Amino acid sequence: MKRVLSIGAVLAVAILFLVLLRLTESNAPQFKRLQTPPFVQPSNHVSFDFLSPRPFEGGELWIHATSSRTNFESFLYDLNRRKVVGQLTRGWRVQALSDWKPMKERQFGVIERISRGRIKFTRPPRGPF
Repeated sequence: MKRVLSIGAVLAVAILFLVLLRLTESNAPQFKRLQTPPFVQPSNHVSFDFLSPRPFEGGELWIHATSSRTNFESFLYDLNRRKVVGQLTRGWRVQALSDWKPMKERQFGVIERISRGRIKFTRPPRGPF
């Protein structure tokens, strides 16, 4: 009886762990590719990071529009095609450049190795950054 309870508890913890790993972070910065021109709120301040060591890397430019202290939007502008190709929500460009958390990536790898490929985790697509 104790063996069944302990196996059940281990399985419950493992399932809970897998569910928590697959949940997306609701407040994490997200990059959205745009097919149509975005609606831009009237902004009193538009800028780009001209102090960056590579502001035009890959022929693209991050544009930041601010209408108040809390309302800001970041757009990725393609210089070659001369159009906005994406929008970054809930973050700044510097946050979008950060890679996945190494610990989470290692945990994904360990679980995939233990399950011998039966459990696969989908990584979010890498943006142009």
